[in-house]
Amino acid sequence: MGGRWCIRGGQVEHPVRPAVPPVQRRYLTGLGHRFIGHVSGIPSYQHTRRRMRAIGDARETLGIDIASVATDYSDTQGASATRRLLEARPRCTAIIYDSDVMAAAGLGVATEMAVSVPGDVSIVSFDDSILTQLPHPPITALTRDTYALGMLTATELLHVMAERPEPRAVQAPTPELVVRGSTAPPGG
Repeated sequence: MGGRWCIRGGQVEHPVRPAVPPVQRRYLTGLGHRFIGHVSGIPSYQHTRRRMRAIGDARETLGIDIASVATDYSDTQGASATRRLLEARPRCTAIIYDSDVMAAAGLGVATEMAVSVPGDVSIVSFDDSILTQLPHPPITALTRDTYALGMLTATELLHVMAERPEPRAVQAPTPELVVRGSTAPPGG
C-alpha cells in the first residue's frame, strides 16, 4: 500500500497494488522460484483485477510462470485453492496469498498433504498479522504500518472536508517484506 495516494472528491485513490508485489516477486525469484502459485481474492474487485494484470506483466518481464486461483478470501476457499495448486503437475515451488487467513489455511493444507514448508513449497502472505506469526513455520509476509496509513488517510480526508482543495498526492508508508521461516530456495 505504499506509494503516492491522492484524494479526489473526498475519495482516497491508492496506487496499483500488483497481484505479486515487486518486493515479493524479487524475493522469490531471487531465491530461484520460477513457478509461483497465486491465491487471489474476488475477481470482480478492482484491486484483484489490477493484481491479475500485474501477474501477466510478471510472466513476461521476469520469465516466470504464475498460476492463479481466485477465491472469496475465506479460509475454506484458500485451503481448496492451495490443494489444487499442490496437486497440480508440475507443482509450484512458492505460493503467494492475498490474505493472511488464506496463507494460514494454505500452510495447514500443506501440512496435511505432507508437503514440506519451506522445503517443498514456500509460502508468502500479502497481509501480516498474528496469524502469520503464530504457526510453524511462521509465514513470510508483507507488512504495513497500518496505524500510520490510517492517520495519513484520516488527516487527508479531514483536510479535504474542511478546505475542499485541489487533488494532491501524498506519500503513504511503503510496505516491507518480513522474511520468516516459510520461505527458502526451491527444494531447500
